[in-house]
This record gives sequence, structure tokens and C-alpha cells, in this order.
Amino acid sequence: MLIYQVNHIAIHYPESWDECRLFDFRIEPYSRYGQCLLVFDTHTEWGYFLKSDFGEVHEGNKGWYYYALKRNDPSYTLYDYQTTCIEISERIGMDIRLFMEFPLRILKKKLNEGCNDANFHKMLGDIYWKEDAFLDAINHYTIASNKGSIDAMYELAEIYADKKSEFYQIEEALRWYEEAAKQGHEPSIFSLGAYYYELGNEEQKALSYLEKLNFNYAAYEFGICLGVRYSDKEIGINVPIMLEYLYWKLGETEKSNFYTKILEEYILDDDIDVSMYNK
Repeated sequence: MLIYQVNHIAIHYPESWDECRLFDFRIEPYSRYGQCLLVFDTHTEWGYFLKSDFGEVHEGNKGWYYYALKRNDPSYTLYDYQTTCIEISERIGMDIRLFMEFPLRILKKKLNEGCNDANFHKMLGDIYWKEDAFLDAINHYTIASNKGSIDAMYELAEIYADKKSEFYQIEEALRWYEEAAKQGHEPSIFSLGAYYYELGNEEQKALSYLEKLNFNYAAYEFGICLGVRYSDKEIGINVPIMLEYLYWKLGETEKSNFYTKILEEYILDDDIDVSMYNK
């Protein structure tokens, strides 16, 4: 979504990873889509992707931090956020951090101007989620979901599926996972399969979801395990582990052995302790 343009410098709040790639930003979907900004020259290859993320910031303490990636950079080198902001601000004649660090103010202005599409509400939901304003996040994710945003459906389901949250409603979570899964959203398919697997008495239902996930061994090294985009390798390997166990429990030895072989070939060579999964 184009937010601002000065001369031939465009500032976008990206509505999807595809939009990032459309403008030649080589961005991998390795983290929760949230507060991002694309700033680029429409006449040259100059540009930066600015993003905030949540993780370890100092000696085990977690928090929000900012970083920058350069446009069309195959090395994914992380650039210093403050230095990059100074460079961008000098080009556009205003402080770029106003767009990056106060997006809610800008998006509310767009809302008052009549912007009301699904991706717009998805972005508002992301920002409210980041600020722990979950009621507002749920409101905007719900609007976006009803307008057809698959990503919003998933985020909404994630909020409702959190057992530690005051908003925990498993039926609502399953409903939105299902809506997204119907449209091929693999993380939602995985979540449904894992939910029914953990129940312990819904083997066929768990299989009906887990078997839909595409196997992509080539992507394994990049943490995109079995077609599901998760950065945590242990989440990815849960797919063959669950399938192996489900077929064993149902007495389908041949299929169970098939997944045992996959585990041996693609997992046991890594430094992951799978002894806990031994039957």
C-alpha cells in the first residue's frame, strides 16, 4: 500500500510478501509479518526494507528491535537501522521513523480517509497485536477475515487458540483455521492436524489434515519443512513424527514405516533429540 511519495521516492506499507518481491525486495517470510516499510526509488535500484521484530536484544532479554535490508540484496545483509534511517530521511526531506515507529497514527488517518480493504485491516490488526491491544487486534482481524484475508484468519485463530490468553476460545480458533485451510493455507492445515493429533482419539481427522501438507525436502535446509513455513525446525519435523505415530496406532505398518524412513534420512542426521518420540 502506497502511503507517501516525494518526487520519485515511494513509501509503502507492504500488504504481503509478494508485494515486497514485486518491488525487487528479496525478503524471506521467516518471521511474523508485522511492522514493515518499503522505501525505494522508482527510477533506480536504490531502496530499503525496514522492519521491527521481537527476539533476544541483550543477554537473554527479549524485546522489539529494528533492522534494515537493502533492496535486491541476495546476501540478506542486516544494515544498521538508525544509519539507514538517516540516509533515507536525507533523501525524502523528513524523518522516515515517523512512518516506521508511529504507523498507527498514519493508518488511522488512512482509515478516516475511507481506506477499508482487507489488507489494510490486517495491517492494523498486526500493529495492535504488537502493542498487546488484543481487543482492537481481534476487531480488525475479524473485519479483514470477513473481507477474505487468509492471513488475518490465521492470526485471529492464533489469538483464540492461545490457552494462556483471556481470549481463548477453541471453537472460534478452529473455525478460522478451517476457513483459512479451505483455501490451502498450510500453517492453518498444520494447526488443525496438530490439534486433532493432540486430542489422542481423532486419528483419522488428524490424518485428513496432515496428509494435505506438501513434502518439500529441498526446502528443509532453509527451515521450510515439508512445505510449512516455520523457522523452528522442531515444529517442521512434527509432521512426519505425527504421521508415523498415527499410522502405527491405526495398524497401518507400511505407511508408518514410510515416515520412519523419512525421519531417519532427514532428521537423525541433525542435532535434534528425537528419542522422546520413540514408541
